[in-house]
Amino acid sequence: MSAKFYDLRPILKKDKPINVICGVRSNGKTYALKNYVLDKFFKDGKQFVWIRGTEDETTNASDTWLFDMDPYLLKLPQDIIVRTNSKHVYIKNGKDKEIIGHFITLSTQYKYKSASFPKVDTIIYDEMLKSRWYRKAEVNDLRELINTVQRFRSGVKLFLLSNSLSFNNPYFESMGIKKFSKGITILDGTKAIEYCDELSIELAKESKKGIAFLFGKRDDEYNNYATKGTFLMDNNTFVMKYEGIKMFKYNLEVGNDIVGLWLTKNKKLYFSKSINPTGKTYTLFKQDLGENIVITKEHNLGQSWLSSLYTNNIIFETLKIKQHILMYIKQHIY
Repeated sequence: MSAKFYDLRPILKKDKPINVICGVRSNGKTYALKNYVLDKFFKDGKQFVWIRGTEDETTNASDTWLFDMDPYLLKLPQDIIVRTNSKHVYIKNGKDKEIIGHFITLSTQYKYKSASFPKVDTIIYDEMLKSRWYRKAEVNDLRELINTVQRFRSGVKLFLLSNSLSFNNPYFESMGIKKFSKGITILDGTKAIEYCDELSIELAKESKKGIAFLFGKRDDEYNNYATKGTFLMDNNTFVMKYEGIKMFKYNLEVGNDIVGLWLTKNKKLYFSKSINPTGKTYTLFKQDLGENIVITKEHNLGQSWLSSLYTNNIIFETLKIKQHILMYIKQHIY
């Protein structure tokens, strides 16, 4: 691969079991991993697992996985035909097929607990970071799936790929990733974290001619995210610690945390780490119910958050709390 696109070789040289590749979009991260796993198969007979978060995402991945792979496929012997279906990348050989890789949906990983993947030595989770709500069990689901695939075997490598959406996410939190800089950072001796903070000069020039770039201002948040790898959702507007008089309204379970919603002296909603242990607690999803009360349209709570957001009458104690609430509004209210 030319210097125009992402080069996987530097992080491979670190030889770590866990590899996080994060940063600017459209620089060739996914394409590089596709080339890598195809090479592994044709040289060593090793298979891969390609993970996406939801069934829709997996369907899209399996349908489009080969769309940009002609430069690789055209180098293969004419009798080798690589195809995909909803579950596999494979070689078609008459009525038979030889599996190259497996597509698996993270949210349904439990279906594979009795499966065996003895030839798999590479696991890729593509688009790990989301602009949507993270499920409460999402990180544990990934760890369960890795355990299912690895089965005490050595030599298996994990690659986590993502654009730079937000530093506040359950995956970074679980792995203990608190900060990183341009290039490759080694964490705990087991994790190689590569932050791609800019497109190559050639790609940046091409990107700036695109409609998505021209749509907004040259240095707006989206363009900086697309060309410089800045974290798109890490905006501190409305984020501050409120020290004044406030009245408790209710607690809210968000992901693995519980936050308190308070009303400030000047009638602003304040989402805070401070809670009322004896107060009413709502939760956002039925699977998190426990003894809490699921928020429904009848409660009209989410709509009140949106109204307060429109009128600038809302405060979040931390950026993490803000992102939880805004993602819920985006998915279920707005």
